[in-house]
Amino acid sequence: MRLHIWTAPREDTTLTQVLLVGLAALLVAFLSATLGVRAQTSGDEGRDDAIEGRVIARVQDRTGTDGVDHYRIEFGFLPQWAMDEHDPWSEAVTTFSDLLPRARYLTKATIDARRDADNRRWLRSSPISVPASSAGGDALSGRVIARYNPDSRGRLRIEFGFLPEGAFTSTANTQEAVEQYGEQFLTGQRYLSASKIADRRGDWLHSSPITVTRLGPEPAPVIDSISCSPSPAETNRGVTCTARLSGGTPDLDSYSWSSDPSFGSGINDRTSFTFLFSNRAQYTISLTVSNVAGSSTRSVPLSVTGSDAPHCGNSDLSLEEGASRTLIYFCSDPDGDMLTITARSSDTSVATVALSSSAYTHGMRVTVTGVSVGRAIIGLFASDGHWEIANSASVEVVEATTPP
Repeated sequence: MRLHIWTAPREDTTLTQVLLVGLAALLVAFLSATLGVRAQTSGDEGRDDAIEGRVIARVQDRTGTDGVDHYRIEFGFLPQWAMDEHDPWSEAVTTFSDLLPRARYLTKATIDARRDADNRRWLRSSPISVPASSAGGDALSGRVIARYNPDSRGRLRIEFGFLPEGAFTSTANTQEAVEQYGEQFLTGQRYLSASKIADRRGDWLHSSPITVTRLGPEPAPVIDSISCSPSPAETNRGVTCTARLSGGTPDLDSYSWSSDPSFGSGINDRTSFTFLFSNRAQYTISLTVSNVAGSSTRSVPLSVTGSDAPHCGNSDLSLEEGASRTLIYFCSDPDGDMLTITARSSDTSVATVALSSSAYTHGMRVTVTGVSVGRAIIGLFASDGHWEIANSASVEVVEATTPP
């Protein structure tokens, strides 16, 4: 089996140049593998969940009967302890040939077939299990990954890396694995340019050392806490609730904020939410988050004080042209505040509206007069000085059955 790599659009470079431009960099270029592979740091030394090693590669001559060079690139991964036990280190490839992936070849034909720019995707080898030491110990499983990734001048360049198996089990495909973990683990030299292939054909080359760390499946998210400020909150003033999360939080699939009783309006910013409450009450604020591994919900109480918004009843009506009807609208304020009332018609050529007074603590008289056949909306606005509520009623004016 062969690892198929995507390649860039065909350049004006000759095939021989393309060959020359690729292998030596493979060795010099794999400093940091992707996803689960990171450059060695002092913090990783001595860890039992990390293995230091190097990506290895060589270019094999495969000239066909047609006289055309059908070279292929062979790659694998060797732990540093295995290389240290051999002099020269390349003898370790024979001793530990089981550390070469079964599907480990990138052929020229594969590169040529994938030179379409839309097909530049990461591909992976078959898995290998890397032992922690010559004495055994917990092995780390992973795969070599590769893709065609031309340089800034559009010349052939192949990018390689090594990802722990956990990167693949926690994502849907290789592309998602690199997208999720690449920024964290793709560091250092990891490219094989065609210009470095010519003089080392057939020789095993190795990258700079990298440290492979164990990477398990992505955990489910956990909401550790939710805090709201200011608390207690006040009506008609924003209160922002912020969540602190742990667990599998890099790629949450959804955030869902809610309150009980329901709130008037708000602004969602994923792990924070700004609520705007219209009434005093004891609320329960809740957040639910989820990813591929599971979901988490957390709730906190929130007391809202201040002035409640007024409430107005409404009712639709029908009347004849020239007729008037006086309605009593009941607008009330939970705080007992004096209300300022205004009213207007959406179409005064159809219906007009008049108030007998503009200041009420309870009900008010609204007189609606039909002017001509049609429909209009009567808008009613009540304010307690802190909050305004708008209600509307539909008015249908019909033709008079008797002359006015």
